[in-house]
Amino acid sequence: MQINWESFKAYNQDASGVRIKFENLCRQLFANENLTGNKQFKYLHANPNNYGIETEPIFDETNKRWIGFQAKFFDSRVSYSQIEHSAQETVDHYTGKVNLVYLFCNKPLATDSLTDTIGILSKANITLQLITDDAILDLVSCKYPYLGLLYFGNYTLNQEWFATHATYMFDELGERFNRDFNVETAYSTELSLFLHDQQAAVFLNAKKHTLLGNAKELHEKGGGADSHCCRTSAGCLPYYNNYKKSYSAMSLLNSSSETVFSFSFTTCL
Repeated sequence: MQINWESFKAYNQDASGVRIKFENLCRQLFANENLTGNKQFKYLHANPNNYGIETEPIFDETNKRWIGFQAKFFDSRVSYSQIEHSAQETVDHYTGKVNLVYLFCNKPLATDSLTDTIGILSKANITLQLITDDAILDLVSCKYPYLGLLYFGNYTLNQEWFATHATYMFDELGERFNRDFNVETAYSTELSLFLHDQQAAVFLNAKKHTLLGNAKELHEKGGGADSHCCRTSAGCLPYYNNYKKSYSAMSLLNSSSETVFSFSFTTCL
């Protein structure tokens, strides 16, 4: 799926509902953007029915201010009266306790229509910061792709996707997962080769050592071109072709620090 609001609505049709999922998405974006530098205040707390903003205000230790956020998801037209009502509730319950409120909305908002809302907050010395529509989608797609997986079903096949997906699978399995019972399969090898991980390096080195052994054995059995071919090109050709294949393989391996030997060849006339 693409990271857009149509995908968001289609992917979040479950018991909790689209609005709750949007609030969850905004909470994670708010924390990622503002709380990663915090050392004391790290976790958001929400009362069963928080007034005005989605969680209790939290101190932004980096910028030295109290912040909160509001999440508004609209299916069709924007309800500016609803936004204004939330602003009034914020003032009624958090005046002197919050300095900046981030307003997340899936729709574009007209600042001219927010004049009353901004005025209500300004009188209480509260600043409003808008994060709407494409700005939210940009944050997800550019900075937090794992949220694209969680809320939009956007599967980007990279190392981060595999790590995130594996973590969720292990969490679901719980005690049923035991790493000691892992069995290596062709699929796990292919996955390692795709990820370029340590297991892939072990596999490729093993293949290289096998090829080196085979090439060495062929060289020892050949014993030199002159001893195995007659003076006719027809008699020499099969042996020369085998040497040529070995030489090509050795040339490829010579770039590796683990190559232990190389071949030289004498052309048969």
